[in-house]
Amino acid sequence: MIVKQMDSVSCSIQEKDLKKKNRKIVRVGVVQFKVNDNFYKEENGLIYPKSDNKVRIRSQRFLDIAKNRRVNILCFPELSTTENISKELKDFADENNIIILDGSFYNKERKNTSPIIIPGAENIYYTEKVNSSPLEKSKFEDQGAVRGEKIYVIKNSGFGSFAVLICSDFLDDEIKNRIYSEDIDFLFVISINRDWIGYHTDMNRDCIKNKKGIYIVYSNSILTLNKEVFGNGKSAIFGIMDNLYLDKDEHPSVKYKFMEIHDENIIVADFDIEHKKPTFPRTIHTEPNIKLIYPPAVEKRKDVLRFLNAVGLEDERYRRIEDLYVEPTNYLEISEKLREEKIIFLIGDAEIGKTYTSIVLLLDSYKEGYEPIYYKEREPERQFEAMSDKLKNVIRDKTAVYFEDPWGKTEFKTPEHIFRDIGELIDRASEVDTRVIITSREKIFKKFEEKKETAKDLWQHVEKLKINIAYHKENLKEILKNYLKVFKPRWCNNEKLKKIVLDAIDDQILKTPMSIKKLMYSHRAKETMDYMVMMEEIERAAEETKIAFGKDVIAMFENGEYEKVVFLGFPYISDGFELNFIEYYFNRILEILNKKYNFDLVKAKGFKDVLEFFRGDEVEVYRPWEWASKEIKFSHPSYFDGFSYSLKSAKISKNIYSELLKELINDSDSYIVGKAALASARDFKKLPTDVQELLKNLTNSERSDVRRDIAFNVAFHFEDFPLDVREELLRNHVDDRNAFVRKWVVSAILRNFEKIPYDLKNSLMSFTNDKVSIRREIASCIGFACFEKLPHSVREELLIKLVDDESIYVRSDIAYTIKKNVKELSSNVKKKLLNRLIESKYPWDQYEYSRITAIEALKELQT
Repeated sequence: MIVKQMDSVSCSIQEKDLKKKNRKIVRVGVVQFKVNDNFYKEENGLIYPKSDNKVRIRSQRFLDIAKNRRVNILCFPELSTTENISKELKDFADENNIIILDGSFYNKERKNTSPIIIPGAENIYYTEKVNSSPLEKSKFEDQGAVRGEKIYVIKNSGFGSFAVLICSDFLDDEIKNRIYSEDIDFLFVISINRDWIGYHTDMNRDCIKNKKGIYIVYSNSILTLNKEVFGNGKSAIFGIMDNLYLDKDEHPSVKYKFMEIHDENIIVADFDIEHKKPTFPRTIHTEPNIKLIYPPAVEKRKDVLRFLNAVGLEDERYRRIEDLYVEPTNYLEISEKLREEKIIFLIGDAEIGKTYTSIVLLLDSYKEGYEPIYYKEREPERQFEAMSDKLKNVIRDKTAVYFEDPWGKTEFKTPEHIFRDIGELIDRASEVDTRVIITSREKIFKKFEEKKETAKDLWQHVEKLKINIAYHKENLKEILKNYLKVFKPRWCNNEKLKKIVLDAIDDQILKTPMSIKKLMYSHRAKETMDYMVMMEEIERAAEETKIAFGKDVIAMFENGEYEKVVFLGFPYISDGFELNFIEYYFNRILEILNKKYNFDLVKAKGFKDVLEFFRGDEVEVYRPWEWASKEIKFSHPSYFDGFSYSLKSAKISKNIYSELLKELINDSDSYIVGKAALASARDFKKLPTDVQELLKNLTNSERSDVRRDIAFNVAFHFEDFPLDVREELLRNHVDDRNAFVRKWVVSAILRNFEKIPYDLKNSLMSFTNDKVSIRREIASCIGFACFEKLPHSVREELLIKLVDDESIYVRSDIAYTIKKNVKELSSNVKKKLLNRLIESKYPWDQYEYSRITAIEALKELQT
């Protein structure tokens, strides 16, 4: 071994010449992991894989591909292994004649160390990281990474000469240039970093500058810790190629990037190490010096078609599943649990993609050599037979089995024996090399779990796909982008129509993967270039999502679970109800249901049980501030929409929800009454006449606080109130004896001026002589809420009336409005306002900033 000390860097280059005859063509595999907190733990300020077994499970697929594809050198990313695993891989390397560059790990000295495993060699060679990244450094002596001291260059390995650099060492030009001087064929850079563009650019440049030619292989993990991205993948292969074989790249400066990885995967390619720089002139015998072996472009599509044929799926959406699918945020946890525990219950909401995700898991297993078996929800008899009588024939070595909603989609139904057989199924899965996926709506699963006849804890095998966590807006936009790319609807290049759909995602109108799919499958939407048609089809797709969630609530009612429907009524009426308040009224409503409809209170679940049933799923328990009491709210708008749809069932709206509203409308607290009134107005047409009359009566309540809160709700939720109710309220209280009621009446008129009847518009000016609180509301509304909504004549008359009001707060808001909208005012009004401001009789105005700036704006415009 030759050891060469670096001049200015405290490390040595250790050259190990294995003196083997090198092959002309070397086959290399580069692996990219996609990992998160579920894979890593933190110790001493550094991250380590949580267990050897997690590394084994994640690596096995790539080891199998390397073995089956006869790879010569296999490269894993930084910090993807443990010392124990590297030692275990020595036997694999020897048996299959593969050099394994097994990522890296922190050794006992906390040095970031990369094992180079050579088949047939007595020892493993360990390259060390010399330059720690900022994330590896610590102000504490006993934490953080320790600087490495040696880097190996392996010469004449039989598969070429190469070196491994760990992440930031690639940025050290002295180390890198010293290694390049050794005339190596490959430089492997293993990494966890998010500056992939910088690395790619430097690798491309180094390939160009190297006189004899070099291939650079970059393996970088996709890593998210505590929701922060630390590594963004883009593992890639770089080498000088003939222009004839180069693909166009989205980064023109990175010309010699052969291929990159976009997810957890492996690239296998053949490299001609005798022609690292193509020669000219080109002849008929010229071959590309890098050739892709895996994943093969044609075989990839054939693989999917063979899989779909095996499981009986034909829809285009499944044929293009690899192009369309976007992973939910917790996909890694789902995939790892399936690999480790061999069985998962994938439970969650309607429309969220449980089936699509399960098919992807099945496809991944198929690629790893498992026989896929799919039991569809519409074939319950086959499912139950497979789960019991034919269990051992179905759950066997190298099978991946998917049971789709075996206990029903919305209605719970299953034979009694399945309650016993589920324990045997779990035992069977643990005995053989299999993967079992069972999907279920969460409410159905909870019912099944309650009735199971086994001591086994089913929840330990559960992973959830919930609408409030699985897909965020950006994920949904990515799904849309994939659909546009694959299906190419007529409007796919129309930026205005695309923006309409993207806005619908931002505004949470399209909330689920299924709603986007329904829009894309709509023939009318697919062929349109019309704005109104697109809006209608978006609404239709969104409505179908509401229906799916609403059916869950209707199913609860039909199953006699009235207490659950009562409970969901509270967050539907409003956020902000305290738990103690809800519990009181919850029990009260159940007693009313018992008296009116003989609802069995003995069978009904108590408040705390119902709360736990929904907590963390449909509802979120929270404190609005640190010392406040606990309150509840829906965890996602889809649950609100679902409950709204369920009110189309006359029995729910009349027999349960209306009882809740009637009780709250008669509460002693006007805040509660106001919320109940707003909820009643929102669903006015769905409610029975007695509740409609209650709402109308509230507008003439003897309680001024109730009238005030109703007027406030009309001002800020004008469209939610039926036309006759809101107009009656405003007319009845335009002269209300309570100033706070009048304040919100005038606010409602101003904020919704174009929709207000003529006689109410005419009453507006009378309020300019009312109490100061009302005049302040007028000034505030004009300045901050409705200047552009008001006709020119109305807003200018109001400004003139209030510009020298006796209240400095009113004058200040008016001055601010003048300054802000000075160009919108007519010349005659500008003169009047300027004169009024200059001639102000109030001494304090000479120091008032809003007045001074308004005068300056008016004078500047006149000049």
